[in-house]
Amino acid sequence: MGVFGDCIVGALLPHAVEHLAIDLLAERFSSPDSQTFAGATTWLDRDAARMCVRVGCTGADASQYVEAAASALVEATHLMNQLLTKDNADNT
Repeated sequence: MGVFGDCIVGALLPHAVEHLAIDLLAERFSSPDSQTFAGATTWLDRDAARMCVRVGCTGADASQYVEAAASALVEATHLMNQLLTKDNADNT
């Protein structure tokens, strides 16, 4: 199947951020009876290139993950920005 980078070739950045955030959540809350984390990325305005990224958790007590999901999205965005900035600096 390849590495993550191979899997997201051609994906829009917000969608990549969604998957990175889900991975961060799954890593933080892994346990034998772990929750299932999921996400969705949808267009808000194609002409303005605005998308909505959502991540969350399914299960009986999913509400306890709301703050963690928001934090994971912020962290994923920060990490993606770091990678893009580093890549651009390396190519100059």
